Amino acid sequence: MSKDRMLRLFHADALDLLNITNSLKQVCEDLASPTFRMARKDIMPGCAIKMQLCQRANSLEEAFTRMRGKPFTTEVKLDGYRLQIHVKGSEVMYFSRRGREHGRLSDYVVFDEVVRHQVRLAEPGDAVILDGELGVWNKSRGVFEPFGGVRSAMNAARERVPPEHVLGTKSYGWQGNGGRARDGGDDADPVEGGSQQQQQQQEQEPTSDDDAPTAGEIELIYFAFDILFVGKESVITRSLHERHSLLKDALSCIPADQPGVPCNSSCVGGRIIALLPDQPLPLPLPGAAAVAPPPAAGVEAKEGGGVGGGAAVGCAAVPELVLSRAGRTLADMQRMYDVAISRQDEGIVCKQLESPWKPDDRSGSWVKMKPEYTGQQELDCVIIAVYLGGGHRGGQISEFLLALLEDVHAMRWCSFCKVGTGFSNVERQQLGERLQPFLLRNGPGVRPPACYKLSGKEVRPDFWVTNPQRSLVVEVRSDIRTIVSKVFATPYSLRFPRITKICWDRSAADISSCAEVERVVLENKGRLAERQAGVGSKGSKPGQAGRQAAAARAAAKRRQQRSGVVGAARLPDVSGVQRRSGAPLAGREVHVINYCCDQQTAAQRDAAKQRVGEVLARNGAKQVAAPLRTTDYVLARHLGEERVRWLHRAEGGSSTNAQAAYDVTSLAWLAAVDEAAEELPVM
Repeated sequence: MSKDRMLRLFHADALDLLNITNSLKQVCEDLASPTFRMARKDIMPGCAIKMQLCQRANSLEEAFTRMRGKPFTTEVKLDGYRLQIHVKGSEVMYFSRRGREHGRLSDYVVFDEVVRHQVRLAEPGDAVILDGELGVWNKSRGVFEPFGGVRSAMNAARERVPPEHVLGTKSYGWQGNGGRARDGGDDADPVEGGSQQQQQQQEQEPTSDDDAPTAGEIELIYFAFDILFVGKESVITRSLHERHSLLKDALSCIPADQPGVPCNSSCVGGRIIALLPDQPLPLPLPGAAAVAPPPAAGVEAKEGGGVGGGAAVGCAAVPELVLSRAGRTLADMQRMYDVAISRQDEGIVCKQLESPWKPDDRSGSWVKMKPEYTGQQELDCVIIAVYLGGGHRGGQISEFLLALLEDVHAMRWCSFCKVGTGFSNVERQQLGERLQPFLLRNGPGVRPPACYKLSGKEVRPDFWVTNPQRSLVVEVRSDIRTIVSKVFATPYSLRFPRITKICWDRSAADISSCAEVERVVLENKGRLAERQAGVGSKGSKPGQAGRQAAAARAAAKRRQQRSGVVGAARLPDVSGVQRRSGAPLAGREVHVINYCCDQQTAAQRDAAKQRVGEVLARNGAKQVAAPLRTTDYVLARHLGEERVRWLHRAEGGSSTNAQAAYDVTSLAWLAAVDEAAEELPVM
């Protein structure tokens, strides 16, 4: 039984009251009598409200069809925290998707001065409720930082670190792509933990301190895309077009050439920006007042001029960035989708301009379209161009344009992705020194080498690599978008790519090809088609999508039951664990019987299994699902007498493992090995 049906059976007004109060306790108390009918209630400042939701579309055509021929706005879906900001007099509250107030809970109070500075209240008793996303803008690079950066920025503002402090050390470490605090337990809020996809991305791709900006280079920015309450009345029944006008009037704008409001009197600035159709965002210009240091070692001019020296870094204004546009045609929607893909954003959200704002509604007036991704892939790419950075990396190599091999016989390379993370400052220096003899300064009249196939939509690089055969090959890890890319010359591109290794011994003729990427995408699309077959397909009758979804889930469950590997025997995923230097258990084969006490829950058992697997991987051991002749150790949290006798009989020759010579010991031995960093005698 669904949540909505259960509430309607409890009371006719239960669902409406829950949507505007987000309090199940209040629903049970106010509607205890089934004969009582609630007078119409509306949203109120200071009381959490269920968020307006989006329907999922599997294609742009499907999203356009759901607009029903009506005018709409297409917004780039930003990678941030969805928050409602309630302003009531001098009081500011921050409500998450689950209705939790995160002002004191998550240090959002550091943003209070920004809200008070920019939100206009006509009278002292007035109130405003904003709906939007909170993110982090990197002023030096002119880009948005990934999802986890908000937490680190909040910590830096709370601690009032100096502007030159790199957000990758001490307690306020950088969490741009990974490493967020996990102290929320099972009750963690999505505003802190993010979506499942974002958490997986963060866990698989830890961010090094070398990728982190300084505190003075970032600003916390709240993108307000809707307004729900103005003055003394709710405006959710008005059209989105009207609410956009009210939103514009309710906020004072900080020009791009002016600094943001200091958060908690710190060097971390903040601002609120109204995300309105066809309006450029007043984002701070990258490095407007920064002075470039001397050129980085290994980066010098060639034929087209030098890297500069003493000039302002990136002092040219950011091209007008428009992340929301009104439209009526599929081409209008496609235009903004291309912007989202080129910026490596999550996708787009399309909203009918005539629609009201409805709490907890997924009727289709808001539709989101995200590109599908394959699982994590590792690809070898060649560097064909470089970009210089700003801020504390001013004048130094900051990012690379990478390419795949199109045709091994014609020796032609296609632009594939842009990457700037995953390597240390030492590796950055080494790359600059190796590439220096082959760099051509880009400028007016300079053409890229003829062996490069480009789309013409790539961000203009500062230098071209004149000879890809003399360039360097890097291994990149990321998800591959399964939607055709128009930004790069390859048909598909990556999201949040990271360099995992520099392949000093590889040549540009030995890298991954476009055909290899297409094959991965086609295989993934086949799996997606099986998983999504019939779910919400075009032309479905009312109720048919739900039945098809249930049938698809049942089929998936049957396939899982037919699988030969049960969950209890499945080994933990340790693909993201780094092996320590001088691993004491290198070359050892280990089988683990049990990880914890049988009385613990399934979630606790899974967590214990993952912890043990990570310790084994970190120390170089290979874990196997069953003890074999080649197994060195058998470990257990607790060993029953029957299990011990069986293991010793196996060693003695009474089983198929007659030649086995493994040692049987407890997990305490593994913990001791991990702490001592050496292989110890068994306990």
